[in-house]
Amino acid sequence: MTNDPSKMARIANTFRPRNMVLLFGVLLAIWIAQFAYRNNNVCSPGDRIIQSDTDAIEVAKNKLVKDPFFSSQEFGSASEFIDAFHQTSNCCQAVRRRTLFFVIVWDVFLVAETPAKRLTAQMGLSNCGTIFAETKFKAIEPR
Repeated sequence: MTNDPSKMARIANTFRPRNMVLLFGVLLAIWIAQFAYRNNNVCSPGDRIIQSDTDAIEVAKNKLVKDPFFSSQEFGSASEFIDAFHQTSNCCQAVRRRTLFFVIVWDVFLVAETPAKRLTAQMGLSNCGTIFAETKFKAIEPR
């Protein structure tokens, strides 16, 4: 086996740092695109893509009733919270945003007022309606 200098030079040129950085950049861009597509468009069974602010609020209300985080002794049950929406004007707000990795997040704010207290819930939903665990928040204010 002979060592051909021109063949060795071609191999060395292929693995230049510039080429490796370019390859890494392309692979990172492909991964980000795949990650964003999967999180924005591939929903689990029973979920669907959120189409509007109103749709995000309805999905949040449905998820609120099913999530045990929002039911407690002080806060009351989630179903009581949902019933209090009908008595509160301007109870809900949804804002759509994109993260650094192009994932769509719906930030939903829900406020319900009862005669004794004001209940506030905030959550971040994926574009398919899944609640991000680190974005759940609830507060109770006496009236």
